[in-house]
Amino acid sequence: MPRALIALLIPVVATCGLWPIPPATTAVPDAPAARAADPPPEPGLAVAPICSGGPRVEIPAMIDLVCTDAQAVSCSAEIPMAVRNCSDEPLTALRVEVRERSRPAGAFTVYTPSDPIIAPHDAWVRPWMEFADGVYDVHAWLEGPDGEPLEAEATVVVRNPARDAVLQACHDCDGEWVSGLGDQSCSCRTTDAGQPCTSRDHCQGPCMFEHWVPLEEGSPLAKDGPPCEDGEILYVGQGTCGERTIINGCVAILDETLLRCWTPGALRTAPSVCID
Repeated sequence: MPRALIALLIPVVATCGLWPIPPATTAVPDAPAARAADPPPEPGLAVAPICSGGPRVEIPAMIDLVCTDAQAVSCSAEIPMAVRNCSDEPLTALRVEVRERSRPAGAFTVYTPSDPIIAPHDAWVRPWMEFADGVYDVHAWLEGPDGEPLEAEATVVVRNPARDAVLQACHDCDGEWVSGLGDQSCSCRTTDAGQPCTSRDHCQGPCMFEHWVPLEEGSPLAKDGPPCEDGEILYVGQGTCGERTIINGCVAILDETLLRCWTPGALRTAPSVCID
């Protein structure tokens, strides 16, 4: 074949795919390294704008109570509070008032600084302990260097998330709050109310005593009972499961299986207990 013809066929053969042509490659640059996350803000006073001009109350915008009991009743939080002098002249702090919005108008706490002079760009600092959730307004009254009246205020929301969770759980179980032994507890509605029982172990709540039932010979419960004398019969306390997990008052409850020996017709007492 003439060399000129061969030279013409080479591009055609390559185009038809008989000689695969590797695709062009493009270098992919390395992805930029991820930027480290910003550190969380330091706990304490809320971030405020640049201090300039006059006085300013500095408190957190929000704070949570910490509880030490399961029912979230014994709760508290230390709330940092400061009255800052943002001016270039000394100010005199006269009075600082803390008031919870939902309480009566006369219910508030007053702080009177023992050292009332606040130097320029300095602060009077006075944390306080709080035990209840709510919205608290802090109002400060001051005097300028020429006796002119000055005021500043701020608000902090005090939350109790642990108590909120307890209240929600009580609502979810169709519960009601009952008092007992100086505390409050949620008494949930049970799902086994009315079922027969001989002890609390058989119920979600208490086993409410109803009557004594004579045991037949060979009953599995009889082996755990006391030996009866001639003419006596072994009885077991029988009850039904209560409608609530907690009850108050003087009631007959079977905390455990009760077995007693009595003669037929004898007065059989109920296992009564008083719960306050």
